[in-house]
Amino acid sequence: LQFGAAYELIRTISLMGGFQVEPGSETENFHPALGFTLARQQFRLGFAISNITHPLGMRQHYTLYWNF
Repeated sequence: LQFGAAYELIRTISLMGGFQVEPGSETENFHPALGFTLARQQFRLGFAISNITHPLGMRQHYTLYWNF
């Protein structure tokens, strides 16, 4: 199960946040995620980190959007 939200700070910058709930062996595990996007003309670059509290380390996600 995943929940998230985005907030447009200014026209070119959006902030994102959320968390993922997954079943564990004894309880549910919560993994928060944070990110942002930068827009420039028809392109948008996104960066996010997820599984921030995971014992093996967090994941980094890079995304390039092209609005054509």
